[in-house]
Amino acid sequence: MPEAPSYIPVGYACPDFNLGFTWTGGDRAWSRAFTDNDGFVTRIMSTSSDSMVTYINYGSDPLNPVAGKTYTAKMTGSGVRTDFGAGTQTITLTGDNYLSRSGPDIPGGVSSTLHTGRVVFIFDNTTGALEVVSGSGRELDLCAALR
Repeated sequence: MPEAPSYIPVGYACPDFNLGFTWTGGDRAWSRAFTDNDGFVTRIMSTSSDSMVTYINYGSDPLNPVAGKTYTAKMTGSGVRTDFGAGTQTITLTGDNYLSRSGPDIPGGVSSTLHTGRVVFIFDNTTGALEVVSGSGRELDLCAALR
């Protein structure tokens, strides 16, 4: 049975609409919350194997989400490696991954991207900022695909 839709409010994953998602099949094998020094969750990252994920444009009203255009992707799994430094974490993802950026992230702006290949980013535990330092493979601008 498909999971009930969830959504991330406008301005956090896509700049102009609520981004929803549902998972079917597979196994959500890994999930990680990133927090700032005050303990506030600044983002959540999840990976799975052999799942279908449907992303949904839920319109611009965060109090009245209305399902619109969708994009479905097969998530075939990924590898995760984390190296802890002084106040930072360097995270390497391989395979199929979803990554959103907002707030203090580098580069700035609000975006959501599907990556197939490898992406390396640094997470600053003090500021909660994420900086993408390298990537290879295919990237899809999920927000653009759902407009």
